[in-house]
Amino acid sequence: MEKKTLTAIIAIVILIAVFTAVFVYYSKELEKSQHFTFKGVNSDYTFDIVRLEGVKGLFYKTFIYVTYDNNEKYKIYITFKNDPRELDDISFEDSNSILYNEANKKDKIYITQDLDLPNLSQKTSTVAAMDITKVTYGLANVFIYNIPTESAYTNLTQDLIDRGINQITCKNADKTAGVILIKIGSENRIYKENDNCVVLEAKTYDDITRVTDRFIMNIIGIF
Repeated sequence: MEKKTLTAIIAIVILIAVFTAVFVYYSKELEKSQHFTFKGVNSDYTFDIVRLEGVKGLFYKTFIYVTYDNNEKYKIYITFKNDPRELDDISFEDSNSILYNEANKKDKIYITQDLDLPNLSQKTSTVAAMDITKVTYGLANVFIYNIPTESAYTNLTQDLIDRGINQITCKNADKTAGVILIKIGSENRIYKENDNCVVLEAKTYDDITRVTDRFIMNIIGIF
């Protein structure tokens, strides 16, 4: 065997060994950190780092307690796409006022966005609206706030008008109806347009998920 060929083989073997060692090291580190505690506003939250079947990437799962009208307390699990420790760069105003009219819950919540945003974001904004709905209303008979929540758009085609889709902006928000507006803007932030409308502004389409997770964590009391 020629010397150059042997040297090349040795180099490849070394590279494979280094790659394997690095992979094993980080896998072990991940195994060590399957759980972490995050200090919330009023209490600590335990997050599990999990993988979901058929979905790429890691997810962050925690739980809250919800008390229903029968005074029974239930443990509800919520899964996020982002680590709460990595969302500090998103500025926010407290948004609970869009859920309540003083001591009473709103009659309805609208989650609205520009008509083109779902396609431009490759459905990221649609998934974000669904994730919010799981908390503001509920999913599969598991309710957190149990406020009827409906998707809407800030602008409509005649076809959508004929189908009864609602055209909603922050101007439609009032004491009985809260509005959540998802939009692309100049920074990642959560702010109130008025007392009954909150804006989730993201710099990029990928950031929509980060801003949405921060918003949900806010309204359930983590931030």
